[in-house]
Amino acid sequence: MVGSVRMRRTIDASSPPSSPVLNNAGVWLPFGTTSLQLVDANTIQGAPNQEQFYQFVQPYTITIGHVTFAIGTGLAGSLFGVALYSGDGTQKLTAADGVSTATAGNKRPALSSVITLIADATYWIGWTGTDNVTVTILNFLESTFQASIRNQSVTRSGRSTTATAGGVTLATVNNVIAGVQLRIPEFYFDL
Repeated sequence: MVGSVRMRRTIDASSPPSSPVLNNAGVWLPFGTTSLQLVDANTIQGAPNQEQFYQFVQPYTITIGHVTFAIGTGLAGSLFGVALYSGDGTQKLTAADGVSTATAGNKRPALSSVITLIADATYWIGWTGTDNVTVTILNFLESTFQASIRNQSVTRSGRSTTATAGGVTLATVNNVIAGVQLRIPEFYFDL
């Protein structure tokens, strides 16, 4: 009788994988947003200097050092930040803070540090900006139904009541109030 065996590879976070496929691939984050509706560029936060958060499970191990996102409409002097946090939200792992959103087009800032996201681990992604009226970013629209399902017993997406400044993300995921509906920027992370 021939059987099949399913093998699982465990990778220690302290020693990133050497596979070029894992290290050089990219990932759209937050993972799982592909079931959401991709919309044209739109404003992505309810108030200026308000950080939005979304929790996700990383599907595969990957090393990242840059983030790409698309600005539809820019505004002189406006700034934006995006960060990745540990699953419990107590540690900011890396960020691209204070990125100018003055002009339209793709932005690809370097992250503050190169990190390896581990398969099947939980992370938070957060984003903030100094403008909530003019600057638009290509984004996914989370429906009110999806938000209510995600936040049934534990808050997994929403906004912080702690203000940010200068397009700089918070040091931790804190004071998150479940959002009725989020516009989640389309982020692409790679090395």
